Amino acid sequence: MAQLLQLTCPVCEAKKAFNYINHLNAKKDSDLKQQLLSGELFRFECDECGAKRQLDMQFLYHDPAQKVMIFLLPEYRRDSEEVANILEEVMKAQTFSLADYRLRIALHGTDLVEKVHIFDSGYDDREIEIVKLLTDGLFAQEKPNTPVKARYFYLHQNEPKILYITDSEQILVDFHTKLLEFARTKFNKPLNQSHLGEFTLINHRYAMNVLEKKDGNSEPCE
Repeated sequence: MAQLLQLTCPVCEAKKAFNYINHLNAKKDSDLKQQLLSGELFRFECDECGAKRQLDMQFLYHDPAQKVMIFLLPEYRRDSEEVANILEEVMKAQTFSLADYRLRIALHGTDLVEKVHIFDSGYDDREIEIVKLLTDGLFAQEKPNTPVKARYFYLHQNEPKILYITDSEQILVDFHTKLLEFARTKFNKPLNQSHLGEFTLINHRYAMNVLEKKDGNSEPCE
């Protein structure tokens, strides 16, 4: 499913028509999935000045084989009533039951791609968020006084890593399976909570809540 948009270049203000794909079925659209993972699907390039940027707009990713649906919703933080209505429409538009689906919200395209990699690798995004938070301690030991802007689960030559984004560089660190095993054992209660059938934001805050023993409170929006 695509929609034709008229976009304005943020650099030179030239107008350009852009064919925006707003829905992807991973089983049927393998080529589009590869474009999503490579960053090509959301890439806008101005014909006039050559400026490039990644678009963050509403997009629905559906993997029926894994029963995973991820909705890219940059507006999530704005108006709770509006967001609730948007998610309700998304759920109503489906012709099948979502009761046993893992439904996730992504705020940015990079978050969406990360979650696809996580689920494709056989992990749960809740446990990965906890591992990322635990890895922060190891990173701080190696890179003290280095502010972290973001961290992502990342596949490097098909090997899982954690990619740290700082003000000046991108740093790949090891993905420690021992931390994963620790997370699964130590936090088995919140990890075993069912979030099936409801759109939920699983992110850094979720992991913080788990470690602070707030029962893994996430941000469901029904």
